[in-house]
Amino acid sequence: MKRLSLILLIILIASCLGSGVCSIAFAAAETIYTTVTDDLGKDESFDVKQIQKDAAEQGNPEMYVFQIAESNAGELFIYVYQQSESKYTASEIRISKFIGDNLAPKDYKLTLLSRNGTLHKYKVNDFAVLFDSVRNYLIVQIARPWDNNLGDTLENKNEVNTVAYAVNKLFSAETVDGAVKYTVKQNDSIVITSKYVGNLRYYDGGTWGHKYYTSSHYVAFSTDRRIDEIYEVDVSYVVKDYGLVDDLAYKNWDTANKQFFEQNSSSNTVTLKSEQYAQNNNIWTSKLHTWKRIQSVTEFIKSEKFADASVLEQLEGKQWVLRFAETNITRTNLGLAGYNYSLSEVSDVTILRLHFLSYGKVFNLGVVDNKQSGSSVTKPDSPPNGLDGLLDRLRYVLDRIETFFAWLGEHWWVIVVGVIVIAIIAALIAGIIKFGARVAFKVLGTVLWWILKIIFYIVTLPVWLIIWGVRAIKKNKQ
Repeated sequence: MKRLSLILLIILIASCLGSGVCSIAFAAAETIYTTVTDDLGKDESFDVKQIQKDAAEQGNPEMYVFQIAESNAGELFIYVYQQSESKYTASEIRISKFIGDNLAPKDYKLTLLSRNGTLHKYKVNDFAVLFDSVRNYLIVQIARPWDNNLGDTLENKNEVNTVAYAVNKLFSAETVDGAVKYTVKQNDSIVITSKYVGNLRYYDGGTWGHKYYTSSHYVAFSTDRRIDEIYEVDVSYVVKDYGLVDDLAYKNWDTANKQFFEQNSSSNTVTLKSEQYAQNNNIWTSKLHTWKRIQSVTEFIKSEKFADASVLEQLEGKQWVLRFAETNITRTNLGLAGYNYSLSEVSDVTILRLHFLSYGKVFNLGVVDNKQSGSSVTKPDSPPNGLDGLLDRLRYVLDRIETFFAWLGEHWWVIVVGVIVIAIIAALIAGIIKFGARVAFKVLGTVLWWILKIIFYIVTLPVWLIIWGVRAIKKNKQ
């Protein structure tokens, strides 16, 4: 057996030398990371009680970032104190490599490497450490996935994707004589306290069998600071293209025949400026509509029309509106089969940076904010347009009628009881007219008595059958 293996190995080597190409592949060794206790134990001054004290001074957040570290391979590690130990696992962190006027916060995914009680070590994915002598890491927030089981609540009927915790720390790493020295100081930020993500639809025009629309996506929000004017904003969001068929049976658009095109999914970050405007795609018969990228909620409400009062309820109490993106909608007429739609879904909307004026002072700050997905593009916050709106309303009425009859089919006894009540009332009225109230009520009382008596005997019939059976058995024995 050993001789056979040796012969096969010689043949394989000869074939490799002869062809110049060898198909032998070696698996890359998996990177082994040190544990959180190994890392922190290298610092003799490290004391977990001091970390607990520092976290308490910061209001005891569920996730408290207290240290970072760079690896020789250019990776960045984050050390987090979590009171609930393994209850929460962070999923991403918001970091800016630059500060001051060049501030540019960005979200990075996290990988949990090690956990020991309340101490956690994460690796920042796809993060390239700079080669500058001094590296700045402004950490704005750390976030975890939204979880209903942890008591998380929805935001203004939107889908919430993450829960964010403020960090507000500027870590600096400086290389001196080949050794890295870390320093940290508190930083400032602005917090989004309330938020609503929605979209408005504008009719662009159409050709035979096709109609085109522009969907304008916006986010309305409030913060923990007074904002007198906004100069610039960085907004991040995800766009996913999909198609669906809306048949004439009026199925739910959000579930019927929905087909996503994953290759057209993309993450986007845009910078909005106060002087910027946007508009819908004007195609022949459509009306051109223009809007500001950044405007107050009051301006927004005055300049737009909304589907119903519920949208205004979502906007109530918000300060500003950002019109951050536009996507296209194409509707193709399929005849009796209905309509084929080509649309784009916008999700994971978050505000990264705000450059604003407050009480005469200018700020450029990272933003503490969750990731939120808004109202469906198939159900915009704007009222339906023209004939499409009439058809939608007609479909809605038909759907409600169908729902009503389906409910009656499940609750048929309601009809029976209703007919009996109506018959009794009609008989009573007729009796009063013909025989007088005294006679009519007397007859009605007798009828009701017999009805109740019959119902009583029907309900208690099993008991009477048992009694009858017992009596029959006793009689037979006698």
